[in-house]
Amino acid sequence: MAADPPRVCVLRPSVRRDPAGAAGRYAIVRERVGELLGAVSEAVVGAPVVRAYGVAERTGRRIDWTIDRYRSAQIEAQRVVAGVFSLSELVAALATAAVVTVGVALGVAGSLSTGRLIAFLFLMTLFVMPIQSMTEVLNDAANALAGLRRVLDVLDLPTDVRDPALGRTVGRLPAPRAGGAAGHGTAGHGTAGHGGAGHGGPAVVAAGRDLPAGPLGVRFDGVGFAYPEGPPVLLDVDLEIAPRTRVAVVGETGSGKTTLAKLLTRLMDPTTGTVRIGGVPLSEVRFASLRGRVLLVPQDGFLFDLTIADNVRYGRPGADDMAVHAAFAALGLADWLAGLPAGLATRVGESGSRLSAGERQLVALARARLADPDLLVLDEATSAVDPETEVRLAAALAELTRDRTSVTIAHRLSTAEAAQDVVVVDAGRIVQWGHHRALVAVPGVYRRMHQSWAVGVGTVAVGSGAGMAGPGEGAACSATPALTTDARPAPPTRTSRMKP
Repeated sequence: MAADPPRVCVLRPSVRRDPAGAAGRYAIVRERVGELLGAVSEAVVGAPVVRAYGVAERTGRRIDWTIDRYRSAQIEAQRVVAGVFSLSELVAALATAAVVTVGVALGVAGSLSTGRLIAFLFLMTLFVMPIQSMTEVLNDAANALAGLRRVLDVLDLPTDVRDPALGRTVGRLPAPRAGGAAGHGTAGHGTAGHGGAGHGGPAVVAAGRDLPAGPLGVRFDGVGFAYPEGPPVLLDVDLEIAPRTRVAVVGETGSGKTTLAKLLTRLMDPTTGTVRIGGVPLSEVRFASLRGRVLLVPQDGFLFDLTIADNVRYGRPGADDMAVHAAFAALGLADWLAGLPAGLATRVGESGSRLSAGERQLVALARARLADPDLLVLDEATSAVDPETEVRLAAALAELTRDRTSVTIAHRLSTAEAAQDVVVVDAGRIVQWGHHRALVAVPGVYRRMHQSWAVGVGTVAVGSGAGMAGPGEGAACSATPALTTDARPAPPTRTSRMKP
């Protein structure tokens, strides 16, 4: 008969939080510690802002306020501890006094010898000492319980997205028949694990799929999204992106552009509808396959406190220095890398603090180049780069996005000019979709945005015909013509298939 597999039991503290007890007081202390660390951390990280606006005194008062709250909470907790400790000492003293009083009385009457009295006092001391130590143990236990409760509160938070590779529960396995060999039936050899049927536990089956080989296309089917207790961010989005297409997503601030990028990389799941990559619903794709084939380059370009080479290797662990250097060279950044004090061995500091914002994005782009994804999502990776570097990066980004599907969340319309297709998002809906030259030729959100941008950078919108020019508009080229690399004829303007 097969041996039963070991069972693991996780115990949670069931002590209720009594504000008047030691556990409740220490829970408040933990909360005050969090407030204090948060205030100090914000003051350190935001030191440039504090100095720039001359609010050092105000920031100091906020830190002092959190320190006072922490001190008050600690004092209240220690009052409870001191009361319990004093009570235990009083009980021990009264017990000892009672033994001495009774012993002396019995000794005077001749019923108790001096030796026996001393023995009773010694035994009383052995009995009282654990009680006195118990108060200290209870104090430490209350402190530990308060910390454990906060940790469990974090662990109990539901996950935003779940890896399908972890399996899913499909009910409970049947209990074994009397006299049967548990774990050797058909269910015992299923995905629930050998012997699982013998315990009538939950049946967990393997799930998840891998993305298909080759170029990847993207499809949004009736996708909607809203943050918890917030208004809808995306509404009934229908969008299809063909493989090997360079797409720019534009829209005003708060229109839902970045949310599209997060849904596309499954940092979040849509509230309604389905996102498909390569024809596979994104909720069914294993994280191992998704993270290896789809890559997001965020706007901030976060770096770890390592060397440049080690940061770039996050794109492909195990890559040697030659592969890392080749990634920079492919982006046309070899001269910038050579100008660094130690080249690839240059340390970037905490969060990349030793590099400028633009330089951090250069490293992030090299990391994406080394990862070589099939679907690349860029949250305006050139937004913090100076104009000269942006022009130099134009050819590098064209090389990076060649022969692969790319979606760029564009905050600058020069990025949209270089894309094959432009998706215009307005108030959570896709209102226009087409080529840049076709979109500026018709009235709409994109044309209005492009005209405003052109005035700001000293350029005039380029139309596909004389009819698109309004009052005061001429037929001139953009100030950054090098970025407009798509010279194919402008296709007709398309709109999304969403409901109005």
